[in-house]
Amino acid sequence: MKVMGLILAGGKSSRMGLAKISLMINDKSLLSIAVESLGDCNSIIVAMKEYETPSDVFNIQKIKDDVDFSGPRAALLPATKKAIAEKYDFLQLLPCDTPLVKKDVFQVLLNSSSDVDCVVPISGGRMHPLHALVRPLPFLSALNQVKGGIHRVIKSMNHITVEVDEKMMLNINTPSDLENAINQS
Repeated sequence: MKVMGLILAGGKSSRMGLAKISLMINDKSLLSIAVESLGDCNSIIVAMKEYETPSDVFNIQKIKDDVDFSGPRAALLPATKKAIAEKYDFLQLLPCDTPLVKKDVFQVLLNSSSDVDCVVPISGGRMHPLHALVRPLPFLSALNQVKGGIHRVIKSMNHITVEVDEKMMLNINTPSDLENAINQS
């Protein structure tokens, strides 16, 4: 199976007050941690604004947002089109601000993908659509047809859920979230 990893790193970071991709945990930037987590993918692309790439990340391929959209959809559309054009079987999504998610989670998603178009992790009863493993063609179709947020897009697809540890889904939005992640890593 040919898998393209997509790191979502284009958010405003308004609650954090600075670009999250450069925040450090155990001497590694959040972007470096995300690249490491997607290390089993055949290629990795990063959807990010014009932030300076952290010094511990090399040779990353960036993709520009679709200016006709906002939020995650702005990054998901061009990345999904790229995955289709390059004949990838799957696109693995990963926000850069969830540094406790490790690569073994993505292997579990891939191992569960045989009969569906999307495998999405859940924890504590909550779906995590921005960590989903998606088949690019059905995902593009859903992105183009389904109005609303990414939860709605994922739920419209032929999907299954896989339970994951809730602690690993910690999202870094505030300085206290970062401190919590440092303490857990």
